[in-house]
Amino acid sequence: MCASLTFADVDDDEVSMQIPNIRIAEENQEARFYAMGRLVTNKQTKFVFFQDTMAAVGQPTMGVTMKQLQPQHFLFRFYNEADLQQILNDGPWTYEQSLLVMQKSGPADDPKTVPLNHSDFWIQIHSLPAGFRTDVMTSAIGSFLGTLVKMDDRNFGGSMRTFYRVRVTIDITKPLKKQMKLKKDNGSWAYVDFRMRGCQPFASYVGRLDMGTGCAPELPRALMSRPESLMVQR
Repeated sequence: MCASLTFADVDDDEVSMQIPNIRIAEENQEARFYAMGRLVTNKQTKFVFFQDTMAAVGQPTMGVTMKQLQPQHFLFRFYNEADLQQILNDGPWTYEQSLLVMQKSGPADDPKTVPLNHSDFWIQIHSLPAGFRTDVMTSAIGSFLGTLVKMDDRNFGGSMRTFYRVRVTIDITKPLKKQMKLKKDNGSWAYVDFRMRGCQPFASYVGRLDMGTGCAPELPRALMSRPESLMVQR
């Protein structure tokens, strides 16, 4: 692939040089298998321990190479798409009770400057009123919480459920919602609760944030916001 380029002085556009037919290197296929990570904590992290533990817990089939870019910021290199996607899909991960924010790295991304303030979470929706327990309503609630990624396929599988799950991309710099108010068209209100609990099923240092029982991880801005409202017509 070739292109014609122009080099110009930053202070004087009159000073320039034309470079015709420069061959542009195509994207290295391996460049697609990188992820950036930020550990959300002010505590010092021993990179050697972090690297060994994450590699052991994630267990990518072809291994993973990690590099510390700066304190609490890391670059992960995987060797196939399946390993990279499995790590991202199984997250979010925690290390020593602190959230590890991970994001796939694109060819144009600078891992040292990408803020990494968004993470995908599985959120439990509790106390959803009868008549509103539908995929349309759970989807709307997911969009209300953040950016809806997907819904749990088991939400409406026929079995009795006490809650419903949605996977949502959340801005971790903002307060996490723990409840919302749902106003029906007859003017009455109902409260819907959200739960996000952490468990560490794999090791004392690393685990996945899940929506089961267990100890809550150290999350940024842990104070929950007051109930917010969603208007619905019924």
